[in-house]
Amino acid sequence: MQTIVDFFNHPIFIVLGGISTLITLIAVLYGIYLFARGIFPVWYRLGMGLSKRKIAIFAEKEFDDLRDMLFESGLFLKENIIKIEKPGKKFLK
Repeated sequence: MQTIVDFFNHPIFIVLGGISTLITLIAVLYGIYLFARGIFPVWYRLGMGLSKRKIAIFAEKEFDDLRDMLFESGLFLKENIIKIEKPGKKFLK
């Protein structure tokens, strides 16, 4: 067992380990940079576009629960959620 440990304690393995760690760190940081520059702004714009849209809920008894769930999700503003009742009744906020 000691022979194996001594073999991997050779300076070449230490140098290669350091180089591969450095390459991995650079790749991870570059991936975070690409995510921040490319994907995050798209998600942000999509979320802002959704939150400013009106959404209609066709429900009577479950309306309050559904409205609260949609509002708490953070996708929609409370004033943009409206209730649609059966035909013949007015639209209510």
